[in-house]
Amino acid sequence: MTSCEIVDRNKIPFPVMATFDTGKMDQAEIAKFAIAYARNFNKDPLLISWICKNEGTCGPQNVCHEDGSFWIDYAIGRGADLSVVVNDWDYVFVFKKN
Repeated sequence: MTSCEIVDRNKIPFPVMATFDTGKMDQAEIAKFAIAYARNFNKDPLLISWICKNEGTCGPQNVCHEDGSFWIDYAIGRGADLSVVVNDWDYVFVFKKN
């Protein structure tokens, strides 16, 4: 299994911080929150990639490989211009504004 990581926080495009109680939420529910939060900055943001620091996972799965930071390079290469950073970098969801 590939271990994903945030190698350089300066590479994250336009990070906006969001803090909320993730409590019993699963990753899909947290993603829904991040999408709703991103709508504060754009009415129809397109989720390109994400990372869950605690689980060491990232996506989309078909782009993750041995280099744990490829998820962000993938997003930047597709025009990412907004990131929702949840709970002090526990999760990062990277979007393209439409």
